[in-house]
Amino acid sequence: MSENEEMKTAVSRAERAALVESSVLIHGESGVGKETMAYFIHERSPRNKGPFETVRCGAILLSNIEKEIFGQGEEIGAIEKAGGGTVFLDEIDLLPLPLQLKLSYLVEQQLTSSYTSARFITGTSTNLTESIKIGEFRKELYYQLSIIPIQIPPLRNRKEDIIPLTLHFLEKINFLYESKKKLHPRLLKKLQNYYSWPGNVRELKALVERLFVLTEGEWIQEEQLMSDILVSAKNEKKIEIHELMPLKAAVHLVEQELLRKAKKKYKSTTQIARALGVNQSTISRKLSRF
Repeated sequence: MSENEEMKTAVSRAERAALVESSVLIHGESGVGKETMAYFIHERSPRNKGPFETVRCGAILLSNIEKEIFGQGEEIGAIEKAGGGTVFLDEIDLLPLPLQLKLSYLVEQQLTSSYTSARFITGTSTNLTESIKIGEFRKELYYQLSIIPIQIPPLRNRKEDIIPLTLHFLEKINFLYESKKKLHPRLLKKLQNYYSWPGNVRELKALVERLFVLTEGEWIQEEQLMSDILVSAKNEKKIEIHELMPLKAAVHLVEQELLRKAKKKYKSTTQIARALGVNQSTISRKLSRF
């Protein structure tokens, strides 16, 4: 169980979602555990005796995605395979618009065919409201799929979970290989405090397995922490991309933040223009919009 309040809220909402049939949209960065959360809901729902099917929309060729999800000819798709259970459609934002319409129709009509018996849970790392604004995601489908929204916070925002998760992953690996390896407290503290984990829980899990494999003795020491982690911790980028969004929206947000910081530091638009490398008239025009 998480010690982070945001994560506790997400788990509590997932537990409530498991008791009903409403569609669930899980939002979070890549690697935070959206599929794990979807399975958590499935396992605690009355559908837990049925199958759990996952489709990663971004990992399938566009020419095959319709067949993978909806089926084609005699080949059945994930929705039909999940009959009586749950289908998890990850990276739902990458589903082409014509297939978004087809999915919307299925969700809306609640057909009595084999398609209808699957419960829909979807996941995304993208701000879908921004995608709707630029016409890349259907508004009606968003409303249909997000009846119960669940936000999973990134690992860097729940540092209190890093040590318990690390120990949990090591315990599972020890059990698998009948080993008794241990992590030194100093190493645990470094994992918790000196790295932002851009790959989230997935990255942490991979690192624990790597340290386990490359450590010969019983104790995994601080010195055995891989150099790539240490280098990354020292040279983290000033700008971190935590959420996918349309490029225009991203540029606008960065521009706003730069102007806000520059206004705090400099007294005149001439100084701001010099610091940002643009004309003074450009700065005056942009500041008038905010």
